[in-house]
Amino acid sequence: MNRFFAFLLTFAALLATSSCKDGSTTTKSEIESSTCSEIYKDAPIGSRSYHDVYGPVKRIVYADGSAVDFNEQGESLQMLEDDKKYKEFNKEFLSEGESLIKYDDKGRLISLQDIYTDCYTEFEYNGKYIIKRIFHPNDLGPYESPDYYAYSANGERVASFNAKITPYKVQNKPEDFELILCMPDILTCQIEYYTILKRDNYGNWTERQTKDLEGNITTERRTIEYFE
Repeated sequence: MNRFFAFLLTFAALLATSSCKDGSTTTKSEIESSTCSEIYKDAPIGSRSYHDVYGPVKRIVYADGSAVDFNEQGESLQMLEDDKKYKEFNKEFLSEGESLIKYDDKGRLISLQDIYTDCYTEFEYNGKYIIKRIFHPNDLGPYESPDYYAYSANGERVASFNAKITPYKVQNKPEDFELILCMPDILTCQIEYYTILKRDNYGNWTERQTKDLEGNITTERRTIEYFE
């Protein structure tokens, strides 16, 4: 499995060019593609990389109306609210400083626990970019294979992939104990390729196309607000 994903990482890296992607468009309110490697302003990362945005992002609004808000430290306000509820509900059982959210010494989100379960997600980075997302179930229940992300030299996310999961029942188990595991199937790997169509003045994408292995193409749009 490790060799398989190593191959995919190498393959995705070949997609990552040293310049902005062909087909990108610009308007007066958007940056020129030739400057895309210089546009990300320094700002705390927090959970911004989780949402594939960089710089002093304050709010992301997607085409379906959903939104993500951040404080100036880059932390998701919804995550903070969930964490507050979790602490209030479990205050009698928690040790001091215990939290659903964990950041490393560079202020990057590295672990996030679900408010309703013991399931949690870990993130691995290459600099400020999340390159691996790992979901951990709370017991021997469903398992999800890691998500891997590939970036261009300009820091644009150009691909993501994982192995699709196939459920099967455990054999030779007690009759009153049913356990279904989901194991990665490397023969049905799921890969998505991203083409940036529009960017804002910070270089974050505002419109992109996603293409899967079957050739299906979808277009995503979002608007981004920043701290001044």
